[in-house]
Order: sequence, then C-alpha cells, then structure tokens
Amino acid sequence: MAGGASLIAWLVPFLILKDNRKTVLLFYASALAVAFFIYVSPIIVAVRHCGFLFLLLLTCYWIKHSKYKDNTNGLQYSSLLFSIILFPSCIASVVMYVHDYQFAFSTGRRATIFIESNNGVFNFPVIAQNTSVPVYSAYSGKKAIDVNTLKPTSFCNWNDYPFMISQDDFVLHAKKYLIDNTLGSAILLCQDSLNTEKNYDLVKIKLLQRFDDAIVKTECYKIYRMDIINTKQQ
Repeated sequence: MAGGASLIAWLVPFLILKDNRKTVLLFYASALAVAFFIYVSPIIVAVRHCGFLFLLLLTCYWIKHSKYKDNTNGLQYSSLLFSIILFPSCIASVVMYVHDYQFAFSTGRRATIFIESNNGVFNFPVIAQNTSVPVYSAYSGKKAIDVNTLKPTSFCNWNDYPFMISQDDFVLHAKKYLIDNTLGSAILLCQDSLNTEKNYDLVKIKLLQRFDDAIVKTECYKIYRMDIINTKQQ
C-alpha cells in the first residue's frame, strides 16, 4: 500500500504540470535532488524536508500559468492559491524567528564545548545516541562511539532497528563497550535522561550537565559520566 501511495504521489505532479515540459523538468529534477538528500542524510530527516516537495509543486504550478499571458484566470487562481498557503507560513516564520532569537535551536554546540573543555585531561571515549553522533562530530571534529553499533563514527546509522534504543539498553551497550575495550570510564551524550539512581550492575552513572533550553526538545542534550566499579567480577 505504501508503494502504491508513493507512486501516486510522484504521478500527480506530472498530471498537473504535463502541459509545460519545463515545469515538469524543474519539478522532478528538484524533487529527485531533495529525495537524494533525504536518502544520504546521516539522520532521519524525511518528515522535515518533504514539505519542500509540496512548495515546489505549488511554485511549478504558478510558473506554468504565468507563462501564458492569455491565461488570466489560471494565473489568478494559482496566485491566489499560492498566497493562501504562504500567508500563514509567513506568520509562523515570524513567530519562529522571534522564538529562535530567544532560545537556541539546538544545544549541541554548548554540549560539545562542555565535553571538550572538561574531558581534555582524561580523554574518555564519548558514547552517544545515534542522532547525537553527527552533532558532536560536527562541532568537535572527532568521532564518537555510536551506542547502537559500538563503533567510532561521524554519522548515525539511520536504518538501525530499533532506531532509538531504551534507556536501559543504552546503559548496557555503553557498559559492554567499556568492558570489551578494558576501559574504566566514558562520557555519555544523549537526548534522553538516564536514571542515575537505578542500580546498574558494575557501573555508576553521574550527571555532569544538562541543557534543556533548546527549541527542539530532541536537541536538549544531557551529559553523563559512566564508571566501571569492579571489572574483576565480570
């Protein structure tokens, strides 16, 4: 069913724009570029960028009618439709710009600066949730350990399943990485809050810093330190 819906979604623009080859070419060339970006992106951003495809269709529809001087009704209709959709978008944009001026979109930069400023002496590995990995790598220029794969990388694996592991699994994966690599401590970077009061076998977790004032709640990062208590019992 999903495949059929996708096929229809790609076919409808052709039926709307087929009278003008240039607008058909403009739409599909741009749409394929957006689709390619979504596919190669290091994080899941499909929902975030699919709106551009709809705006692209509206733009091509308006261009199609603007090419014909004698098509006054079609041009007026497309311009009116375009304005109705863009007007509330402009209002929303002003609200978001004001909000963005007051609060940071993401706390990734501050979280990375905190880690780099306080981890220089110890040089502990940074174990991060998969979507936190590219954020840390972009600001630090270093690789982080993806908690899903337990491998150093600059990108997250967007096709992992489950994509976001549970709080307990995060701790268990991080502990496994430390034990397998004979390490005593690590820095944990994640969007979810870990339960530092819970009794996890052989490890102790301490909250170092949290940044909760980002506009996007999934960009509010928490930083923890994990220490192995006694590896001899393992």
